[in-house]
Amino acid sequence: MWVHIEEPAPDETILNGDRIWFLTQLRDNSGNVTVGVSQRCALELAKVPDKNTFIEKHAVGELNFPLLCHARVYRTIRDEEAKDGASQPVHKKMYVNHNLEKVEPVSWDPVSAPNATYTDVLAILNNCPPNDEGIVFACLEDLHPDPFCGMHISYGDLPGPKGVFAAVLVASNRKSNTDSIGDNGYKVVTVSVKDMANPAGNAAAPIGDHTLVGYCNLDDLPGFRLDPPRGRDFRVAIVLITKVDEEGLHIHKSENIEPDQVENAIKCMQRLRRMSKQIRPKGIGKRSHNLSLAASGLKKARTLQSIPTGGSLPDDPSHHS
Repeated sequence: MWVHIEEPAPDETILNGDRIWFLTQLRDNSGNVTVGVSQRCALELAKVPDKNTFIEKHAVGELNFPLLCHARVYRTIRDEEAKDGASQPVHKKMYVNHNLEKVEPVSWDPVSAPNATYTDVLAILNNCPPNDEGIVFACLEDLHPDPFCGMHISYGDLPGPKGVFAAVLVASNRKSNTDSIGDNGYKVVTVSVKDMANPAGNAAAPIGDHTLVGYCNLDDLPGFRLDPPRGRDFRVAIVLITKVDEEGLHIHKSENIEPDQVENAIKCMQRLRRMSKQIRPKGIGKRSHNLSLAASGLKKARTLQSIPTGGSLPDDPSHHS
């Protein structure tokens, strides 16, 4: 539930024989995983009728996958026997593959928002090492600059989990400013952006005063502008934020919310934020794949002292005071 599936870049291979098949990243609030995407799921994500239309849109970067989806992923495990040498015993290697079986855009129906059944999932996540490659649901006021990670998330005094993207629900009552950069680039700046899902506000009077910044080309320009629609006070959208700096909050991708879905989107995002606040893994290591390394040919690493001395530094007079 509530996953972000990344689009393949225009220069990536998307065909396997005469069928669409490619690998991409699927991210949720627990982390990320590489998944295989079949032609059936690819056409559903891009909302196109056939393979040729998908190929044409992929070539120009216009696939427009939904920003958030509900997905079903299945995992296959395959054991393969391997032999290190004539005198070495046979051992098995395990290969794990994840494939996308079914996908649909989120409907913002409150019944699909996190509820008490997520308690067991949170207990599992909090007993695993952290995965920093997922998405975190937050409000704009939770996002802060970070010189090392691009941004860090804090829910008041409580530090939040790390992630590649922060998903936030925003509202804009002003037109975005667009400046040309280079031959085919644009910088889109939207000021006085409101925090739509902040519990301190509401749909009629959202709070906040934030600046959103996006860098894009001409084809992506409409997706980065947050101009209010005609006859409406606000443009409401869900956006993925990648970085916070002196320019503002940097947009990776955005998707508009229909006016009749705004109230439901607020409820869902507030619950997703509450769930993200409860993800606090106890482990200090980072989740990774197990690597099997042969003992032969490996060199023993040197252990340096915590406070270097003359003996642990190169024998060069310039290194000594």
